[in-house]
Amino acid sequence: MTCAERSMNRFGMFSWFGYPMPFEDRLELIKEAGFSSTGFWLGSEEDLVEKGKIDLLPELIRSRDLFLEYVHAPDIGCNDVWSKSVDKREEWMHTYRSYIDLCKRHFIPFLVMHASQSKGEQPGNQTEEGFVALEELVKVAEDSGVRIAVENTMQPALL
Repeated sequence: MTCAERSMNRFGMFSWFGYPMPFEDRLELIKEAGFSSTGFWLGSEEDLVEKGKIDLLPELIRSRDLFLEYVHAPDIGCNDVWSKSVDKREEWMHTYRSYIDLCKRHFIPFLVMHASQSKGEQPGNQTEEGFVALEELVKVAEDSGVRIAVENTMQPALL
């Protein structure tokens, strides 16, 4: 059974509530409320991510008998996939490959990401190079046993 199959039929709550609170306290609230799965935020707003202790998060979640269903990539910089700049796209690919590697190392079935920022700066036009980069990322994810979930965007055509 794959990680994705094990994640089905669970009742989950995202561990980032949108305001600072110790990660362990949020997990306790999630567990006490009856949820059985969660995911965590990869943005710098998450204190342990900011401190470079990202690899502690999966164990903290699992130590509370919660299923770790996904990690959620921040949307900052995600417009770079559509850039004509090779350097920007390569930096974007490097970042997202590292997210997939994190999922693979910790047996996390899903990476949630955006195809463009959900607010603020909007991407330029869709580019063939961007679609090629996304195809490459999907292949990296498939080879790693990770699924990609693309979340809301201001430009639905990008989905």
